[in-house]
Amino acid sequence: MGETIVRAIVTMARAHDFYVVAEGVETDAEFEVVRQLRYDAAQGFFLQGPLPPDELEEAMARRAPSSMFDGQA
Repeated sequence: MGETIVRAIVTMARAHDFYVVAEGVETDAEFEVVRQLRYDAAQGFFLQGPLPPDELEEAMARRAPSSMFDGQA
């Protein structure tokens, strides 16, 4: 039932042209749902743990904006 609710929320957000972000993605299974539902972005420990500011800048520079859902995450 939970995934049905998430799908409905994402559908409503898309209908209103909202940018859809999945927060708290912590497992491969959760990330796969995010991929299937075509979220615009995601964040969470599965993708990257906390970084000091200097390392964050380096990590952001390495990651292309479109790479999250093309198998390079």
